[in-house]
Amino acid sequence: MSRLVLVDTSEHLPGWVPARTAVALGRSELVLTSIASHPLMAEFDADERPPQILVPEADGSAAWTAAVLDRAGAVVGSPSPTAAIPDSPEDDRPSSAPVVWLRAPGEPSDHVAELARAAEARGWDPDVHRAAEPRGAAVAGLARVMANLRAPDGCPWDREQDHVSLGPHAIEETYELLEAIGSGNPDAIREELGDVLLQVVFHAQVAAERDSFDLDAVAETIREKLVRRHPHVFADGDASTPEQVRTRWEELKADEKPERTGSFDGVPTALPALQLITKYQTRAARLGFDWSDESGPLDDVRAELAEVVDAPDDGERAKEIGDLLAAVAGLARWYGVDPEAALRGSAERFRARFERVVESSEEPLEALTPDQWLARWESAKRPHGAG
Repeated sequence: MSRLVLVDTSEHLPGWVPARTAVALGRSELVLTSIASHPLMAEFDADERPPQILVPEADGSAAWTAAVLDRAGAVVGSPSPTAAIPDSPEDDRPSSAPVVWLRAPGEPSDHVAELARAAEARGWDPDVHRAAEPRGAAVAGLARVMANLRAPDGCPWDREQDHVSLGPHAIEETYELLEAIGSGNPDAIREELGDVLLQVVFHAQVAAERDSFDLDAVAETIREKLVRRHPHVFADGDASTPEQVRTRWEELKADEKPERTGSFDGVPTALPALQLITKYQTRAARLGFDWSDESGPLDDVRAELAEVVDAPDDGERAKEIGDLLAAVAGLARWYGVDPEAALRGSAERFRARFERVVESSEEPLEALTPDQWLARWESAKRPHGAG
């Protein structure tokens, strides 16, 4: 192995390197880097740390490569053959230890190639080490960025946030993810998933600063839960259909949370209203409170609509409208339709149709009569079917 080792530091896990890089560092005669606190150097005890010289921050210029290689050349010398770096830490230190250049986190990775070309032009045979990052490294990198943002010299806005102030952002980002999913655009979905992931990382960092838990604990908690509740995959459980899986999931969940004795315990009351009533109805149906056929929910919708019409005052009518919406949600559940998704689809169709009405109108909208509005509305519906 060459006496000049160029290390392309992992951007996400700057303190992680392959075994051969660790060996080279452990036996290095000199380390060159642009920052005094490179994460890889932190792995050494003070009395074991190799000598280190600061070099200019990487900019890829000829002057920069010359400055770095001049420093290395004082130790490496001529490109005459030398003893190889051993492959394991147990081997004896070679007679000619290497000089190691460490790319600092944030420095462009292509500058490693610039250095290698310049070294080859001097007759050297540089050994380039590139860290093959393990899966999940980018998540660790995101956590590191968040820790920096929350540091005393980080971002003032990020530093002042807590679990409560971050709560609304989690809801907003989730809705933006749903919109991206509806668009079917993979790039938009990826971006919005990142924003949702940021909320998890942000909350975990806040908790870590309070010594409550950290991101690893969050991941380990859900990993353990998934393994526990999938005994048909990770143990000797038996579940061959989705319905059997759901049933077993609920049984295991009940065993894990014996304190939940009420029929609706565990249902988040902060859910959107349509989702909340659907959750309640689904829980009740599991206990036997359900219609025997589709005539039941259909008749319920008709009865609740009549009660809206017959309501004696506004207050009573508001209650009856709520009951009507619950009855419609029950009908949707019976047909296997998500009422929230169905209503969202209707809202999107309404918007698209109304925008077509506005775009096609050649006269002021406020001048249209009810009949003209209706005619234009029916016309706007036709290209997309009579919704």
